[in-house]
Amino acid sequence: IQSKMIVNFNDSIYDNKLLEEKRVNLALRYDFCLTEMFSMVDYGQSGYLSLADWQKFAYENSMALDSEDLCVIIDRYDRDRDGLLSFSEFCDLFLPNATEYRKTMQERVERNVYTFFEYTTMTQGHVRDLLRSCVTVEENFECNKFRLSDGRVLTSDEIFAFLDKYKTGYVTLTEFETALNEAGVYCTRKDARTLFDQFDKNGDGRITFDEFHSPARGRVHSPVRGRGYY
Repeated sequence: IQSKMIVNFNDSIYDNKLLEEKRVNLALRYDFCLTEMFSMVDYGQSGYLSLADWQKFAYENSMALDSEDLCVIIDRYDRDRDGLLSFSEFCDLFLPNATEYRKTMQERVERNVYTFFEYTTMTQGHVRDLLRSCVTVEENFECNKFRLSDGRVLTSDEIFAFLDKYKTGYVTLTEFETALNEAGVYCTRKDARTLFDQFDKNGDGRITFDEFHSPARGRVHSPVRGRGYY
């Protein structure tokens, strides 16, 4: 159990570190503003982003993201599971964990940029790279999660029992951090929290067995770091 946790959890932690670097790079772009970017995608001006909004945005701005890719993004950040991204959920997609860079992005004022192609070429590249990388990180995560148990319920149950220190039927962040340390997965608290959040699909602060277990890989066949998204 522990050797599988070390390999697969470390891979996901590494992926998330790379994604954090890309968010920091975007936070440093003077012309990128979260509210303006949200408005670009919110074609219906409803205050929520649907799959159709993302599809239109990706098509019109050469994002090289298909419908399945966009569903991966929505599924990762749609905390209330309503199939839409609110502004706060949208911000989670872009905001770095590092406080200083997070604050920089949150406090940046609008610059009267109304279309994606009004961004500088470098900013456009950072946005495209970040969105593609989000898909890659999630696909790798699902693959790593599957490899923990090879889709076997009994194996998942054994690993989940190791994580569920208090035997409550769910895993809290404290239990998760304790289990990582005991398994020899050494990481910062922020790294552990980011990995925990990937499991905790509905954002309720608990990992349930259904969130932990991967019965099938779906479209993910192997880690996809070689696709050039990094």
